[in-house]
Amino acid sequence: MLCTAWSCYNKARAPLCFDITQRLYYICEDIRRIGTAAYELCQLAKGSADLYFEVNLAPWDHAASTCILKEAGGCAASQYGDVNIDERGMVIAANSETNLEHLMGIVREEVARHPEAEIVFSPRC
Repeated sequence: MLCTAWSCYNKARAPLCFDITQRLYYICEDIRRIGTAAYELCQLAKGSADLYFEVNLAPWDHAASTCILKEAGGCAASQYGDVNIDERGMVIAANSETNLEHLMGIVREEVARHPEAEIVFSPRC
């Protein structure tokens, strides 16, 4: 199960989000777009979802739920490495390190294909 959003507030990033979602569609049981990062990340912590991707979240959207996810054994990262709760950015999360690495590989490839999205992707620390 993948939880995601499609950059509703910056439509220029939508093609990137759609392409990531399309690649994951074929390997996921289902896709959810609930509209609240905190709830979706808690679903990941609970075991009701496996993957999460959002291109641009504010810290208040994910700080507490990212902590809950990590305490439950999940993992989260940004395009720069660890999730930064001091600034806006991408949140990539999964229920295991293996799933996180797979998702990050897809995200990296699609970010490279979509320079119009203006996202810098550095290797994970």
